[in-house]
Amino acid sequence: VILATVVDARDELALSSWEKSIVANMVFLGIGVLFSGCMCLSHIGYVCNNQTTLEVMKKVSPSTYDQGIIENLRSVFGDSAFCWFIPCVWGVTRYDGMSWDGPVEVANSSV
Repeated sequence: VILATVVDARDELALSSWEKSIVANMVFLGIGVLFSGCMCLSHIGYVCNNQTTLEVMKKVSPSTYDQGIIENLRSVFGDSAFCWFIPCVWGVTRYDGMSWDGPVEVANSSV
């Protein structure tokens, strides 16, 4: 009678293959969300300092192109804060991504 009770308890605790796949998918989803969140936070910091990943890795001074947090956000995402989270809106930025209206000695120097 005791052995039958132990076997019944194991059967109740066992997960079906469908439940195991749900648990595995949730684990992988959690890892993906954690990785994406860390990447998003680091790149928001890059945008606030107006730096690229390469500039951060080479430890280039953030003051080279830094125009202040709000102006940096506007130069990357556009003037309207309502359009910052809608990446499919075309023509909202002031810049073309290839030129910069900065000091001549900074704009012409290689980074």
